[in-house]
Amino acid sequence: MKIIDPLKIKEKDLPMIMLTDNLRSFISWGIRHHTKGNYSHIGFIIHPKMFASQLLTFKEVPIENYMKPYYRLKFFIVNLDKKKREEIIKTVEELLNQPFYKKTYDFLGILGQFLNIRFINDPFHHYCSEIVADVLRKYIILPLKPSPSDLNRIMSKNDNFRYYGHWVSD
Repeated sequence: MKIIDPLKIKEKDLPMIMLTDNLRSFISWGIRHHTKGNYSHIGFIIHPKMFASQLLTFKEVPIENYMKPYYRLKFFIVNLDKKKREEIIKTVEELLNQPFYKKTYDFLGILGQFLNIRFINDPFHHYCSEIVADVLRKYIILPLKPSPSDLNRIMSKNDNFRYYGHWVSD
């Protein structure tokens, strides 16, 4: 395991994918348990020190919000050519700039995930891993409606991603 400081990620390494898990959250535990994985949340780093992800709305927040003793973080570089990486950043920026009502969370989709009936979802809204997969699907074959753990497993074995490191608190 390579330990990194997320606040020192360089712009030249972007975009990057960040997986998170809140070890104190019952909801995070439920997602990990249901998806048989280690992570419950995922998003993009397209600007240094900022994390773009689907919370109640799709927005950017400081990475420091996740650098708490009860979080673990994992990072992957999107290992595509420069033009494709720039296109990914542009796509994520366009998503961030959408009106509020287009950026809200897909609560129905989470119910579909929980029931293992993935076609149950709101086609106009997304949850975190759906957004990541939708953005990347233009360049990489990915399943429909993956969980953060699904994407972690895929990125760990796919040459289009390069493991960058982990962050854990001292």
